[in-house]
Amino acid sequence: MATSPNECVPEFTAVQGSFKCCNTAVKNMKLVIKVTDANGCLNDATDVVCITDIQLANGQDRGTLVFEGGDQCTPVGDTITAFLLDTDSCTVNLLISYTLNGGSPLVAPLKSGNIPAGNTAGACQP
Repeated sequence: MATSPNECVPEFTAVQGSFKCCNTAVKNMKLVIKVTDANGCLNDATDVVCITDIQLANGQDRGTLVFEGGDQCTPVGDTITAFLLDTDSCTVNLLISYTLNGGSPLVAPLKSGNIPAGNTAGACQP
């Protein structure tokens, strides 16, 4: 049975290089987000994902969102690096707003639990 287009969705995972810099004075995150094919029906060569926003899943203020190099689009299978600066919390899951091939905006979760934590502010700055 063929997969419907609605089931062809990317999955977002924080991978190596991601880091939380959270102490009483600083709350920043560096997110290296791997975009993968959740259901095996996207084409790594032609399908492009653009992250349009990242929010804290609990509704708190995410602070300033900065994309490394200003690049927020990538082919499926690659990564996008984003920074959350002066965020309210480093412990909540995230919500990724994105488009696939310029289509309608969609939202997907990103678990923040596997992002290493520390207090090295430089690791979390663009």
